[in-house]
Amino acid sequence: MAVLSWPYGLLKTTLKELTMNDYKTKRTPIHTYDLDRKPIVLVPLGGNIANGQHAKLLKKDYEELLSRGYSPNWCLLDDGSGRNQYVTLYDRMKGNQVKVPRLIMSASSDQVIRYMDGNRLNLRRDNLHLQDRERHVTQIMEKKANAR
Repeated sequence: MAVLSWPYGLLKTTLKELTMNDYKTKRTPIHTYDLDRKPIVLVPLGGNIANGQHAKLLKKDYEELLSRGYSPNWCLLDDGSGRNQYVTLYDRMKGNQVKVPRLIMSASSDQVIRYMDGNRLNLRRDNLHLQDRERHVTQIMEKKANAR
């Protein structure tokens, strides 16, 4: 097992030993309750398009992500078209940005995430729906054909 060197002088023997304590939190999350009295976390988002916005998710999902070694520092990015925004975090183990809803729902590469209320910042499990990618594409094509 190789010893890996991390920022801030931390040494870890395996990638699985990463915890929230290994990250410097840039923006403080807000722990509160939603209208249905469930504990939630409002995670402040970074990035050029964030403008002080927060992602909302259940407290247990937030804590699960942190316990798995993911960063508490999240960003709001877009796909370049200006239409599709998504919440990401940096995955130190993979060395890239990953979409938070995909982590929450454990989505595979052949699945897409649908937002039941259309709000891409509402990451509560009851707002996220997994759909087969092929079915999703078929629905989009049908919608475009019917719009003509």
